[in-house]
Amino acid sequence: MAAIGETDYRNGARERLQEAFILLKYDRMAGGIYLAGRAVEGMLRAIIWKTDKEYAAGKKSLETGHDIREMLKLVQNFGVVRENRMHESIATDVQKVGRLWWNNMRYLPTRKIQSFWYDVGEIGGKRTLKQAVREYYEACSNIVRRCEVLWQS
Repeated sequence: MAAIGETDYRNGARERLQEAFILLKYDRMAGGIYLAGRAVEGMLRAIIWKTDKEYAAGKKSLETGHDIREMLKLVQNFGVVRENRMHESIATDVQKVGRLWWNNMRYLPTRKIQSFWYDVGEIGGKRTLKQAVREYYEACSNIVRRCEVLWQS
């Protein structure tokens, strides 16, 4: 297997977000939700690998698994997120996405995800899955965009 570096994570994350957009445009919710969350994970990994070369070299193991909230804590500990407003906005979006996304979601049908989102109060009443997914995708896009700025700095 080829070595994976910060540029691969970054480029892969951007592609996953584009693919999520296409899937969601055609109401393919489960795949779109999963790939948008995967884009967030990829961008956070890109920053981690770029900031601390020991991860890329295999000298350190990323103990966060696929938990994007834990990845954000690691990024924050590096001091990469400096501007207070950026820190607050990225943290808010990561909390939202982290509550609604997990890696094994890739195996689930839309109906199961919809049930989970209902159970956690993300949808229900007049709030539809489509509305919730639109906001979720926007949060993922915001994270990827802000991480792109961090990655380039």
